[in-house]
Amino acid sequence: MVEKIGLMKEFYSKLLLFGEYTVIKGSAALAIPYQRYSGQWRFAKEKTKSNKILGEWLVYLQQQTLDFDFQFDRFAADLANGLTFDSDIPQGYGVGSSGALCAALLHEYVTVFYSKKKDIFYLKKCFIQLEDFFHGKGSGIDPLICYFNRPMTFQTTGITLQNNWITTENTPTNQVCFLINTHIERQTEPLVTAFLEQCEKDNYSEKLTKELVQYNNNAIEAILKKDYNTLFNTLPQIAQFQFEAFQKMIPPSFNELWRRSLDEEAYDLKLCGAGGGGFILGFAKDWTATQAILNEYDLELVFYLND
Repeated sequence: MVEKIGLMKEFYSKLLLFGEYTVIKGSAALAIPYQRYSGQWRFAKEKTKSNKILGEWLVYLQQQTLDFDFQFDRFAADLANGLTFDSDIPQGYGVGSSGALCAALLHEYVTVFYSKKKDIFYLKKCFIQLEDFFHGKGSGIDPLICYFNRPMTFQTTGITLQNNWITTENTPTNQVCFLINTHIERQTEPLVTAFLEQCEKDNYSEKLTKELVQYNNNAIEAILKKDYNTLFNTLPQIAQFQFEAFQKMIPPSFNELWRRSLDEEAYDLKLCGAGGGGFILGFAKDWTATQAILNEYDLELVFYLND
């Protein structure tokens, strides 16, 4: 049994819509909050797995040289009283389970001057130090999305908060962004390692930079401008490229589905984050037809493409 702490806020999961892997090569990236899943601080009457992990995190942070003030005593006391992060965000799916936790920890236990609470680059630096515990070397991006609960674009020139136009509360249309749940957990690090090894081949790296980076940037520009004709002209290019060049990132049991999708008019598929399992991201020109075609799969509506 768990009990909610006061009026503490929820922290939502996130999705990387565009920019997976290509962001390493200098492309833009677009990430959004995904409010279907969330986590929140609570007190449990019995020890939980979350409480144990939080205790290990506390020890880790105590051993680091942090660039911010952390309320160690208060955090330790709350842990002793059964503090847990009660979350339904799937782990190993790339939707920000650790990002939401880092955002919640900073919100509650990191002392941040009011003037810096909206300083994205300062907060990103804080989040990197918190996130390192989970990933060895964090980027700070996932926690930023979870903390601000706003879409963000990431470019070499900086980070931009976007208007929160991505929501399932938009007017229903037949053009949507959706997810296919593969029900396969995966780890990001081996996939990124495999990608970097591939990039050591000149022809692979050059093709990635000249083609996929441009497709990715075009898709981001199109979706932000709500230019859906351009978006749906660009998505098949991304799908085809990823099918040919990112085979290791497509779960074998979904390879045939992806191949068939290249000939479909109703929808397009792409990697969701690192791929390898978790979710597969889709964009449907005809959601009704897509649901009929993919009726044997576990689909989740993310948002409607509104004008």
